[in-house]
Amino acid sequence: MLLQDSATEQAELLLSQRLTLVHDRYTRVGQLMRHDHRLLDCLQVLIELKRQMTPPVSMLSWMNWLTEAGITSGLPHIDELSRFSTPEQTLQLMLDIKFSQQTDKLQHFTELLLSNSAVDCSAVWHFAARQQLPVSKAVLPLLQGDNICTAAIFYIGCSGDRSKLPLVQQWLSTLNPDDNRFGIAQLSAYMLGQQTDVAELVARLSQTSGLTDVALMLLMVNAPEAVQMRIINYLSAVGGQTEMAIRAMAFSGQLKFVPLLLELSQQQDSAQAALDALTLILGILDADMLVSAADVAAVLTGKNKRRLAGCDIEETQLQVVWRQGNALQRQVVACHRFLANPGSALVFTDRLIDRAGYGS
Repeated sequence: MLLQDSATEQAELLLSQRLTLVHDRYTRVGQLMRHDHRLLDCLQVLIELKRQMTPPVSMLSWMNWLTEAGITSGLPHIDELSRFSTPEQTLQLMLDIKFSQQTDKLQHFTELLLSNSAVDCSAVWHFAARQQLPVSKAVLPLLQGDNICTAAIFYIGCSGDRSKLPLVQQWLSTLNPDDNRFGIAQLSAYMLGQQTDVAELVARLSQTSGLTDVALMLLMVNAPEAVQMRIINYLSAVGGQTEMAIRAMAFSGQLKFVPLLLELSQQQDSAQAALDALTLILGILDADMLVSAADVAAVLTGKNKRRLAGCDIEETQLQVVWRQGNALQRQVVACHRFLANPGSALVFTDRLIDRAGYGS
């Protein structure tokens, strides 16, 4: 019993740490992978204890779900995960863990969950997007009708399957522009190759919960400089969007924003967002040197005007960021690659890094 209690506490601690580490600018992909392996090993100990103990050991319901073999009990309720700082992200990580060693059954299990009326389908659609699952014949009927959710619309865009663009265009023709789903459908259509005014789309998404970091990355990284400025100016002028404006500067990669970001890093209410932005553009070493010495010229002299993690934005340099960067830097690489390779699915870099490796 002492071993089980210790393993349970350790698993919960490792899970909480993982949710923090993925947003830490100093945590590179190799460190995150090692932590994920520790978490999986700890859960494997719990699974073995659960199998050996008679009667079965008592566990919290979410941990019981995480360590059972099947999916007969649906998903943990989001309220059960309130002990964690970000319950929605916690559920996605738990889904990653749940199926990390059952990849051959991933499509089948996801389809079963989507067909279960008692399950939060929004969470499952997000999971399908994060796992790069193709749009199968089994899920197509679930994408019809008026009750389609925003997560399902976004999943279609993330799939990169351009043969599904007519389906998204059908939603755009039937949804009211005031419907929150309309902006997500515009984003999904853009992800599948349809041209759009990305600055107007940022404005629309910012008025709902649709302007996530990933959405803003996708709309910023390939935008012309003038359009990037429109987006940044808009977000800067809208109340409550200061952090998004700072992120937009970072996603642009423009070195001209470095002096302003340095100034913002000295202000308490914007310090963290500005430090993350500087790290995203310059890399950890140059960002830290800039903040400590405040010598902009020393950091910027002789460099191209657009950078990501201190590297030029070209494929050979992006490969280095992909192999060595933190989760946010790697997500920007993933967005560049998604937009540069029509038909590919979008990679989400906050996913569990399983034992198959992380360099692909």
